[in-house]
Amino acid sequence: MPGGEGDRDRPFEPPGFAVRHTEPVGAAEYDCPDDTVEAVRRRIETEPRGESFGNGRFVRNLFESARRRLAVRLVDQDVQDFELTIIRPEDITP
Repeated sequence: MPGGEGDRDRPFEPPGFAVRHTEPVGAAEYDCPDDTVEAVRRRIETEPRGESFGNGRFVRNLFESARRRLAVRLVDQDVQDFELTIIRPEDITP
């Protein structure tokens, strides 16, 4: 019983939660300097909000995209471990 009483390793999850959320977002594991926070704010402010707009979905997708762009940006560089968790403004999709 995923997420139910019989699953002691995971906290309770509402029905369908695992379907909508395949992995934890984990934003607390990343550092966003002030200029990155500003880039995120600008990106959120400029997003068109039609009938199907979902703020939570949009922010989750923005964060996942930033993580991928961070990985691509650092893939061929010699970096220290702490740099692997710093999201920069260039990691925020335009």
